[in-house]
Amino acid sequence: MEFKYAKAFVKSLGLKSRFEWKLFCKSGKKPHNIPEYPAFIYSANWKDWSDWLGNTILKSNSAYSSRYQTLATYSSVATVT
Repeated sequence: MEFKYAKAFVKSLGLKSRFEWKLFCKSGKKPHNIPEYPAFIYSANWKDWSDWLGNTILKSNSAYSSRYQTLATYSSVATVT
């Protein structure tokens, strides 16, 4: 299935997270022509999970995660005296 049609179908499900996507895939309800691991199959069109699921919740979480990773990197390099 083409990326744009697969993405439209997934968006219609109203899933809120990658975890919910995994549960949906394991439920047996996922059409056989939509990949369980879309980032690999649709690598040319892939942006991120929030784009695939059609929500902004993951975007805010990924921004938080990015800031956390940056802080963790600096804190592991810095020494406290």
